Amino acid sequence: MTPAVWLFTDGIQDSGIGYSAQFPLLHSAAKTTSSANSCTVASPGLMIGKPVCFLVLTGCTVALAQTKAVFIKDGQIYKAEYPEYDSTRLTNDAVAKRGPRWSPDGNKIVFLDDEWTKTSIGTLVVITSGGSVVGRYPVATVQPDRTPISGMRAVDNIGWLDQMHIYAVGSVNPYIVEFRAIDINTRKLTGFGGSGFSTCTTGGTGGGTVAFWSAVFPPEKVMTLRMSSATTDLFEFPDTDKLPTLNIPLAWDGDCGAIAFVDPRPPLHLVVIGIHHRRAVVLLPENMKETPAVFGTKNGFIIGINGRLLFNRITGTLGSTPDSVLQEIVRNRALREETETKLGGAEWDWWTAY
Repeated sequence: MTPAVWLFTDGIQDSGIGYSAQFPLLHSAAKTTSSANSCTVASPGLMIGKPVCFLVLTGCTVALAQTKAVFIKDGQIYKAEYPEYDSTRLTNDAVAKRGPRWSPDGNKIVFLDDEWTKTSIGTLVVITSGGSVVGRYPVATVQPDRTPISGMRAVDNIGWLDQMHIYAVGSVNPYIVEFRAIDINTRKLTGFGGSGFSTCTTGGTGGGTVAFWSAVFPPEKVMTLRMSSATTDLFEFPDTDKLPTLNIPLAWDGDCGAIAFVDPRPPLHLVVIGIHHRRAVVLLPENMKETPAVFGTKNGFIIGINGRLLFNRITGTLGSTPDSVLQEIVRNRALREETETKLGGAEWDWWTAY
């Protein structure tokens, strides 16, 4: 069938679209660099237990100066760098580590020391790419006066908002997830509750952007899409009592200009919300029975784990992803899996310099 598309706009026009593609970050070499467009890195959004990084090519190709990975092996942090990919151990102690993530500039790594105490449910640790400790930030369960915090019961995911802010995400109860951001210099803590948290990481120090759903407690039937840097709600989702889950994953496009999710109620719809209130609602093909994953590109979204559908946010159209892009996705995935199999370990996170 030909998918139907409804596009609503408030009159705000986006810049023109160039050729865009998104691939897992690997050591595939690019050939030229275009002076007409800059290339940017997009966060894949929150994927608990499935760390994936993506390179967004916007109207150009880029010269990959360096590709490196960080991963867990025997409970410790290791890194591997292109082209040799020989592993180097960065930590060596008795505490098990979890979830290593590169900072946007590739100079630092955050991970979780998975050791609980009477006052914390683990500690976020920031180190340099060479292994020197920058700081340790306990995920507290009590206030400084030892008053209990009614917050997350365990850390489910961690990452970076920008060069200076790290975050931790964890469930509080079946209806709410807590998000905590920490300034690694001042140790200032910012937190809020909701679900479906997705971050759009920035290269500066402005704190990045977080999209999330408001918390919904029965018998409430409406949840709203919110953004950490906005004072008004972006979207209202009614009849939540008919949803199979309230934790609907969110994804950012490559320039932090739009958020997308799939309405899991049949028939499946892709919903795209621009930060300037441009909305597109797309009916997905009838043969798509399960809710697909959504990944951001510069001006749109790739739909499905195999990336066969591409939604262009500028034109409001849904079409097939070009074969060349699909072939590159498969090729890069195979190269990444080959490296990970060779070195072993788990919880890999890839980073590429330009």
